[in-house]
Amino acid sequence: MKAKLLHLIANLFIWIAVIAGLGGFAVALALNIYTDYIPEMWHYIAIGAGMGVLILVGIILHIVANVRAKREAIRACWNVVEDADVVDAVEEEAIEEALEEAADEAVEETAEEAETEKTKIQIIREKIIEKTPLTEEQLAKAEQIGKIAVPVGAACIVLAMAAQLKGYRAGAARRRNFYKWLG
Repeated sequence: MKAKLLHLIANLFIWIAVIAGLGGFAVALALNIYTDYIPEMWHYIAIGAGMGVLILVGIILHIVANVRAKREAIRACWNVVEDADVVDAVEEEAIEEALEEAADEAVEETAEEAETEKTKIQIIREKIIEKTPLTEEQLAKAEQIGKIAVPVGAACIVLAMAAQLKGYRAGAARRRNFYKWLG
């Protein structure tokens, strides 16, 4: 079977499970309201278990469909590679020449970009200076403050969490002592 068909079947199983489960719960509720029948807990458990089994089958089918889709993609790639092996020698020489020309152009372009390329931090700094009335000195001070403030803020958060945990533990200890006192 194709992967798309398996996905369709998996979705069908999941929808049938949901509809059947909701229908079962609705029937049990209707029987409880309109008749003297009182459903027991195991009726609800059986309906839920049936739903769970059908949903599990749907999930397994989705997994199988994903694996098949990957295999189909790999098979298609292998077919392309096998077709490329059949290319005539004349075409291979033309392809090699075109690839060499493209590689030379790419090397020239990257050399030009490397000369003019700035780091991301420099670009971000320039944009900040353009968009805001900050000067380079103010930005440097903010960067230094950030290097100190971030670790200090993280430490404060950790200390606050530790204090909160200590408070929870103290409250739990007081509760245990109270219950012991009650007997």
